[in-house]
Amino acid sequence: MSQNGGQCCLKLFLILSSLIVMEGLALAGFGVALHYRPITDQKNPGDNSTNVFNVLIGQGALMVILGTCGIGCALAKSSALKVFYVLLAFLALADIIFPMVYYFHCKQGCTLLPSADLDKEKVMGVFLVTAVVQIITLVSSICLLKQRQRLNVEFSAHFKATS
Repeated sequence: MSQNGGQCCLKLFLILSSLIVMEGLALAGFGVALHYRPITDQKNPGDNSTNVFNVLIGQGALMVILGTCGIGCALAKSSALKVFYVLLAFLALADIIFPMVYYFHCKQGCTLLPSADLDKEKVMGVFLVTAVVQIITLVSSICLLKQRQRLNVEFSAHFKATS
């Protein structure tokens, strides 16, 4: 895999997958911290504001699982890398769509935590940066997949020529 930048692509993919794991841990931790803050316990009984925190926790957990699987896919076969690519594409799409919905839904910042300085631009920025990292990881996974396919073709051609 050292030909044509395969090792560099593999290392970049591993670094970006590790970054996705760390971002997932940060999102899940942020969601848990917001969920159990005393100020968020003062909500109305019929209020669905905990859904926002559950989405943060769920997305963070999904990013941790997907990033960990991405690290394993980098060392496994190309079919696992294809599955990782598709799942990461859906997660990147969700990271773009959900902040847009939040951005247009909230009028003047976060109404769930009035004392916190959470502008809708900041929240959208965090999710869009996460989506950019995921898109860069998608590009590196495509390069890694093409490199593996090229090596498989070269290996099978070499094997047929020697036998």
